[in-house]
Amino acid sequence: MNAAKTATRKKGLTRTLRTARVVPFPGAAAISVLAPSPASALLMWDVPHFYIFGREEETRSTMALQEGIQGNALLRRLEEDGAVAYANRIPAGFKLKSVPVQPDLRFGVAAHEEIEENCEGHFLLASGKHTNVFIQVSLGLRFVGTSKAVGFTLYKLLRESGLLDQIDVIIGPPVGALPVVTALQYAIDSSKIEAMYLDRAAGGKFRLGRGFELTGGKRILLVDDVFTTGGSLRKAIAACNESVRERGEECNFVGAAVVLNRVSDPEAFRLATVTMPLVAAVNYPLRDWDESTCPYCARNVPLFAVR
Repeated sequence: MNAAKTATRKKGLTRTLRTARVVPFPGAAAISVLAPSPASALLMWDVPHFYIFGREEETRSTMALQEGIQGNALLRRLEEDGAVAYANRIPAGFKLKSVPVQPDLRFGVAAHEEIEENCEGHFLLASGKHTNVFIQVSLGLRFVGTSKAVGFTLYKLLRESGLLDQIDVIIGPPVGALPVVTALQYAIDSSKIEAMYLDRAAGGKFRLGRGFELTGGKRILLVDDVFTTGGSLRKAIAACNESVRERGEECNFVGAAVVLNRVSDPEAFRLATVTMPLVAAVNYPLRDWDESTCPYCARNVPLFAVR
């Protein structure tokens, strides 16, 4: 990459950071990130949990720093692929459906919380919460370069965590996990590991279909695109166990791998999926709100569901 392109990338990164809002720990107020220089912007973006200005709260190992930079590269790639929407900058490729918002008396409190300027909209999550940043991982994975980068990053994390040698099957919930399963299967490149997919069933549940069959002795890695509340992974666990219950068996889940971890609390990330080990290619904690406490709804900023 030549000097001009490098400068452009750094300038773009700084601009993105100036509009980003994160929460350093559960329950904290949102922080508007103001990066004084591209170099310090990259440093702060590496580990979003430790944003305290004026001093460095955490001494990070070389390995942690390298993982942070790699995660940043994936995040920048997703942004360049038009897969990241901000409240004040929504890519043209996003397909949005307007969602009506009911006035709430508690909006008076929410109206005092600071938000970005020139907001175009905010976003409805599958959990029902609202957010000002929406990352549509599947939009990035439509490009082979991003797909390969995601697959390799997850492969590397699984190898370093000791999980790689424990996997017989990789399986994911519909439909966002499908390209992630494929990318990871190609990165692992093992004739001994099977890739399977779950289908949607009645009542919002998942089921194992398409002729796939699990046995209780097989060691399963769950895969998904985004982790917010762990709901999809929990339903995937239930569907896999249901598929072997008639034989009196129970599935053996060795861990989970996701592209994006939105959660600011690593302990919540772990406990939400039955305490199994988890790895994430990108750790990027994002703020979300219930409708009654949403500062964007309080200011009549349009709410969108991403289709």
